[in-house]
Amino acid sequence: MKIRIFAGKIAAGAVGAAMAASVITLAPSASAAERCPEQSVCVYRDAGFTGPMYSFPANNYVTLNKVEYKFGDGTPVNDNISSVINNTTFTFAFYTDQNYGGSYADVLAPRKWTSLVAQNDTISSMRPI
Repeated sequence: MKIRIFAGKIAAGAVGAAMAASVITLAPSASAAERCPEQSVCVYRDAGFTGPMYSFPANNYVTLNKVEYKFGDGTPVNDNISSVINNTTFTFAFYTDQNYGGSYADVLAPRKWTSLVAQNDTISSMRPI
């Protein structure tokens, strides 16, 4: 299953009724954009770009179960992402399983996910596409 986010709208391909009912909220946030470095993808533990943040450089392929991927409070990044800022020039795909498997959602550049509904706390890998 795939969700594509662009221009503040959601275009779903092959999405069942359960996903059609899901909502991903997009909203600008100047303070969040300031905290996320240019050419980085920033993931936040909590919705609305709150809680600890971890940033990854652009063009980075990431499987999140590695020990070094922890938020500032020690919480593992794997399966604990609730909002995302893609501050790069790349579209990034976020996957529910390790090694780019399972269902995924694309976040086109530059875009922000203020809260993840269908994929909240389930992202285990990401990569530019």
